[in-house]
Amino acid sequence: MGSNQSARLVLSAFCLALWVPAGALASRALASSSAAEPPQAAAPPPLAGSHGAVPLPELQSDPPNTVTPRTSAVTVIAGHVSVELSVATTTDNPALLLTGPLFGFDGSLPPYAERQFPELSIRVDDASILTSDRFEAFFGRRNITNFLRQADLDPWIITRNPPVIAADTEHQQSLKALANMGAIEPVGEDFRAKWWARRILRIPLKNLPQQHVQLSFTARPMVSFMAAEQLYTAARAKRYCLSPHQLVKLRHVTTATAWLEVIETAIPTGIDGTPPASVNLTVQTSLDDAKSVITTFFCGPHGKAMATKGNVVREAADVDDSGSLHVLSVAAVSAPPTP
Repeated sequence: MGSNQSARLVLSAFCLALWVPAGALASRALASSSAAEPPQAAAPPPLAGSHGAVPLPELQSDPPNTVTPRTSAVTVIAGHVSVELSVATTTDNPALLLTGPLFGFDGSLPPYAERQFPELSIRVDDASILTSDRFEAFFGRRNITNFLRQADLDPWIITRNPPVIAADTEHQQSLKALANMGAIEPVGEDFRAKWWARRILRIPLKNLPQQHVQLSFTARPMVSFMAAEQLYTAARAKRYCLSPHQLVKLRHVTTATAWLEVIETAIPTGIDGTPPASVNLTVQTSLDDAKSVITTFFCGPHGKAMATKGNVVREAADVDDSGSLHVLSVAAVSAPPTP
């Protein structure tokens, strides 16, 4: 029997053990001695409520390749992420850069409208620091950053629904220039923003060979609602070191539902695409009446498969080649979300 066929058989057994009540399993076992199993129904499509991720971008050093990550401690509590980095540098006036994703309003707001991470908090050696915080705005290929400044416009109007700009007689000429290039369009007496923007942070470090940097922010993970048999994929197996055999840890979830809430979080721990020498992970889970105990999956050292039911406490973790830590959280839900 081939390895792929064996994996499918193990996964099928896992799904039956996880989602069929114990009494039903016993009845099925007795029936199987005299009759063949009926064919399994096709997996239903992912449920409403699923949406993509907006990960915090990885850090870059300024000047390039002058700051090196040594170790990292990642803590996730109720969707709040703290990344503590021990870094080394030998240059004068070192700094880190964080360039956010470029985004705009495309007719409706996604689940994570504030993709500029306004809540991001940064500390160096446990002290708050003054960062250089700026933005870049574009309409098409044209850089309109200065036009927005001249019009005294908030670039993050694009996170509102609708992104309406009140008519302003004080900056009438600047608004007219933006309208002429198509970056805003009239909506009654007001305007609607059509530009794209990104946030750029420069984080000054000390002139010290070693120091600690802490980033605190709210996670914006990928969230999916799916049937149990949809959980195992080749991509998840690689990203979280999953295997059908390892997923047996979930069989202790006692529920008759066939739906899972799957949360996939990517957390940057590297600098300039270089991962730290060691990373440890702490996850504090929370429960509500609609969810079972959460099981957290991630890669341990040397690709070891890690699965923990409930809290994860300072476990050594492996990251990908660029330093991103990938964490998968799975819980059974009592009812699918409504569209």
